[in-house]
Amino acid sequence: MSKKLPDGYEVQTSYPFTCATCGHEQMARPSIMMHGFGLNTGHGKCMECGTFLHLEIDTEKQVMLSQDWDEWLAEETAANEETTE
Repeated sequence: MSKKLPDGYEVQTSYPFTCATCGHEQMARPSIMMHGFGLNTGHGKCMECGTFLHLEIDTEKQVMLSQDWDEWLAEETAANEETTE
């Protein structure tokens, strides 16, 4: 389940992140969910290797963390199944 950003957190214009697959360093803009709804969830595609990624803001380090989308989705699905059982 997507985490909420801390109350009063000021979402920045863009954040650096490193691709979880190939290690390419790049920048990402926050998602509509981050800006408009305070949810710490977004996605994007690595400009180097093309991997589709889940992105979350590390509010302490002011960077985005990336994770392969399929891995993230499997973890989220498993967590949701545990809470509904």
